[in-house]
Amino acid sequence: MAVKLSHISAKCKSIQVMFDDDVLNIEYYPNKITEETFEQLNALSKMKEDTISESFMSYNTTLVGLMKSWDMLDDDGVTVLPLTAEQMIKVGIVARGKILESIMEDIRPNQTAQARNR
Repeated sequence: MAVKLSHISAKCKSIQVMFDDDVLNIEYYPNKITEETFEQLNALSKMKEDTISESFMSYNTTLVGLMKSWDMLDDDGVTVLPLTAEQMIKVGIVARGKILESIMEDIRPNQTAQARNR
């Protein structure tokens, strides 16, 4: 029986991202990381003053599209922050970068470790 692309894309993995003493649990879709994903993420590096909001929204949309769930709490300490591009604006740029970096390290752990050791 042939495999459907949607079946491959639906595969999930779990990671934990450390923020000081706190742990953020994330489920993500490793098979949704494609060349198109890299193109969308690379657009952030090419943003100009008049495209800042648009570039960050594209980045947020791409990042959220890679994730199935997370357990980041809103400031009330109870409500899980909805996993949407609009809500991602509340998350600092460095934290978003750490989330993406953690996902990328998880899909290619040996390459990332080698790069750090250079």
